[in-house]
Amino acid sequence: MVVPLIALLVGGYFYLKSGRYVETENAYIKTDKIPVSTAVPGMITKVFVTNNQVVTKGQTLFTVDDSSYQVDLHKAEAQLAQVRNDLDTLRASYAMQPSAQTAAALGGSVNVPTEQHPSYLLAQAAIEAAKLNIARSVVVAPESGTVYQPPQPGQYLNVGTTALVLVTGSKMWIEANIPETELTYVQVGQPVEIKVDTYPKDTWSGEVESISPATGAEFSVIPAQNATGNWVKIAQRLPVRIKIKPEAGQPPLQAGLSTTISIDTKHERRINGISLSALQADLNPSQAIDATLKQNP
Repeated sequence: MVVPLIALLVGGYFYLKSGRYVETENAYIKTDKIPVSTAVPGMITKVFVTNNQVVTKGQTLFTVDDSSYQVDLHKAEAQLAQVRNDLDTLRASYAMQPSAQTAAALGGSVNVPTEQHPSYLLAQAAIEAAKLNIARSVVVAPESGTVYQPPQPGQYLNVGTTALVLVTGSKMWIEANIPETELTYVQVGQPVEIKVDTYPKDTWSGEVESISPATGAEFSVIPAQNATGNWVKIAQRLPVRIKIKPEAGQPPLQAGLSTTISIDTKHERRINGISLSALQADLNPSQAIDATLKQNP
């Protein structure tokens, strides 16, 4: 009589308790990863960083050969000087023999300043473009972070080609893929307990930051075609973003680490309308067994 009753109490206790926490091991640490590319094509002349090196925002990563852009700058400066000389010549010609054609060449009036003449502005723009390309040949870190797989000197890069990846690490979060059947009571703002496989003795606290508007299958390159072939129902998983709240003294985290998360939904299962907290605050199985034995000696 006592043993079945104890088993019933223990089973009931775990049934009531299990509905409150949502746990999964399909959860991984994420962070922003910035692909760094060059805005101008060219051959890399020098690399100032190494793999896994920590850099700060604005620090020089590598340089691209700017020889052709220096030539463009000299050409543009020469063109600007030529435009100035041509305009001075036209003004001198107009002073000696005024004509509508010469006035038109001067921008409609001999009194138009040289710096406002279209030819001068065009040459000035060419200078600015050449200077911009020279400045872009020096690639700097857009944010502070850690360098991953930097390029090598002599490597040629086209515009938009990823030269390296910068792992910021300034703001990390956890992406937990939770089955749809367990998301019933999960809401934004609920507390989360986090265990990282790399540091089994440490525990992090977190908070549900957002829930994805669609399952992972909806974002796949080849989505499932449920209207064709033999259909088999498979429980879908929904990505849940969890904010990590690190504390002083905790070890550093890296993107991609495996974690186990437990979300406290505050939901309580009920048996005949009775919840675990209503039965006894902080009740545990050993207390229930002791109480049963005392009542049934």
